[in-house]
Amino acid sequence: MNPISSRTGLRGVASALAAVALAFVAAGSAMAMPPTIEHQQFVRQINNSCPGFPIRSTFYVDRTVTTYYDSDGTPIRQHIEGNFPGEVTNLATGYTLPAENVRIIDVDLLTGESRSSGTNVRIWLPGGGTIQLTSGMQIRDAGGQLLFEAGRLDVPPSPALCAALAG
Repeated sequence: MNPISSRTGLRGVASALAAVALAFVAAGSAMAMPPTIEHQQFVRQINNSCPGFPIRSTFYVDRTVTTYYDSDGTPIRQHIEGNFPGEVTNLATGYTLPAENVRIIDVDLLTGESRSSGTNVRIWLPGGGTIQLTSGMQIRDAGGQLLFEAGRLDVPPSPALCAALAG
C-alpha cells in the first residue's frame, strides 16, 4: 500500500470523525433545554349585559403553551395558541348562539411584553351568517399597559348581538 495514500485516507477518516464529534457536541448543547409544551383545557365564563337582560359567554378553552429557554435553562419566551368554542346565552330566556374564539399570544418572559392576536369572538346567527366578529392585535408592556392596538379584541356586545339574543 502506498504510504502517502494511506496517510491521506487516515486524515480523511480523522477529519470525518472530528466533524461527527463536533456535530454531536453542537447538537447536545442545542438540545440541552428543549421547549416544554403544556396542553390546557378549562371553561371560561364571562358575564355581561344587553339592555334589559344579562348575558353569559361560555368558552371551552383548549390551548397549548410552549415555553422556550436560553442555553442556561432560563425561560425566555412563551407562545400560546388557543381555540375556544362556546356560546353566548341570554340568561333571562336561555336563548343561545354559538361562538368561537381563536387567539395567539406571545410573551417575552424577559421584558414582560406580550402580543395577542386572533379572532376574539365570532358569533353565528341561526341558519348561518356572522353577527359579531372581533379581531385584531394588541401589544402590552410588562405592567399590562396597552402600547399598540389594531382592530379590537375585547368589545362589548353589539346592538345586533343583543337584538338577536332578545329573540
